[in-house]
Amino acid sequence: MSFPLLPRVDPDDPSDGQEALATAGFLASSVAQKAFGFPNLDDARDRIILGRSGNRIIGYTDDRHLVTLAGSRSGKGVSQIIPNLLHYGGSAVVIDPKGENASITARFRAEVLGQKVVVLDPFRVAQVPEELRGRLNFFGYIDPDDPEVVDDASGLAEAFMVNTDERDAHWHETARAYLKALILWIASSAPDQYRTPYHLQDLAFRGLAESEGQQPSLDLLLDYMAAEEGFGGAVSSIAAMMIDMGERERGSVLSTARRNVEFLQTGPMAACLSDSTFDLKDLRSPQGMTIYLVLPEWRLAAHARWLRLMITLSLQTLQRTPASDESLPVLFLMDEFATLGKLQAIERAASYIAGFKVKLWSILQDLGQLKDIYPKRWETFIGNAGMVTAFANTDLTTLKYLSEKLDDTEVLRVRESVNVSITTGDTHAGLAKLLASVGADKSGGMPMFGAESHQTGGGAQHSYSPELVRSRLMLPDEIARYFGRRNHPESDYALCLPAGLRPMRLQKLRYFADEPFRSRATPLA
Repeated sequence: MSFPLLPRVDPDDPSDGQEALATAGFLASSVAQKAFGFPNLDDARDRIILGRSGNRIIGYTDDRHLVTLAGSRSGKGVSQIIPNLLHYGGSAVVIDPKGENASITARFRAEVLGQKVVVLDPFRVAQVPEELRGRLNFFGYIDPDDPEVVDDASGLAEAFMVNTDERDAHWHETARAYLKALILWIASSAPDQYRTPYHLQDLAFRGLAESEGQQPSLDLLLDYMAAEEGFGGAVSSIAAMMIDMGERERGSVLSTARRNVEFLQTGPMAACLSDSTFDLKDLRSPQGMTIYLVLPEWRLAAHARWLRLMITLSLQTLQRTPASDESLPVLFLMDEFATLGKLQAIERAASYIAGFKVKLWSILQDLGQLKDIYPKRWETFIGNAGMVTAFANTDLTTLKYLSEKLDDTEVLRVRESVNVSITTGDTHAGLAKLLASVGADKSGGMPMFGAESHQTGGGAQHSYSPELVRSRLMLPDEIARYFGRRNHPESDYALCLPAGLRPMRLQKLRYFADEPFRSRATPLA
């Protein structure tokens, strides 16, 4: 496991980078195996599996979150997501864009781990038994008598709202307040048949009918809402504001609200939200529960709000439901994290939710996605992570960040100086010419007196001077090469950055080839 032609980052150097010259270095493989390796996965259900070092699977446990930066089609499911779902012993909430995570791991988590498994799959793309499929109506979690119900409704309304243009901030915020008030009114005062997400959008679009057979009216709905006396005026004040608005302004607010709830009109989505077949509080049960949120990639753009709702509702429930001392953290495994957009429930949770025994694992294609979503908080987001893993990165933003994160090391360079000197000389014995010029040459010439010679000489001096030069442990282009996408498993590596420890270079797993994951996985049909 050496880095060819790059000796300054060799993780197998037995010195482990402790000599005076190295200020940064990789954790030696022998140290990684001893500290984080384990031969028996069943003895370490609390570990998050990162990869392999030699013949040891490396797992990491920490009470903080995780972030993975992995390029498109880089094998993050094969190497990290699925192996952990075939291992981790705690409850889990899993965003599953293809349905493959549920198809491959649901049986193991239900039959071997003994957990309750629920697959929320509106478009039915996962290959799972029918008895594992479920439904969830969020109105079952809005209790009008709860003193915090207004905040709960506000969180759900926020999950609906995806603001695509800062210039629409006024309409966005007013529409959010209107949806919050409408959720509260439905939960407390609407007839039972209206207490579903489908009827939420129906009321937002058409309004309320006085009786069956009559034409629905938005004015009638607002009048009923304005008469609501509960919730500290959270419903009546918003309704009164909407009534007093000019026709054009109210039209813009209603248009914004309708745009953000229209996905609830979709038949498969309405069916998945029609009622509840399980209780989110079971995420805290001793048995444990795994929820798969399956939404195919071609539906993400139109229905990402459903994912936002489910994540928000799950976090709200976990904050209200105490965890036992011996329970493992509930793992939120959020593949395609960027599709959630900016979500206040996640932004706030990143800094405090670990204290509620919840672990967030955010998986992005690159760092630019995180910066776009949370331009002011992205560093705090990563700073709250106990582990960052990265591989198959090609964008310069991510590569530069990783290079800076690895920090500098001091490299010993030897400068060689060469001084070369050359001397030349000519000798002319010209006595014959001199005698002839004065008429003294009677011999007919004396060639021996005309001899000439040419001399050349010189030498070279070599000097060597050692010096210490600071250099990045790995430069961006080196990271791109050494941790790039590889077809051969023996040379396919992930960069792992544990907080407060030296980085690790680990071989990526392949669940379909590596045991014990291979025997635990359910083959795809």
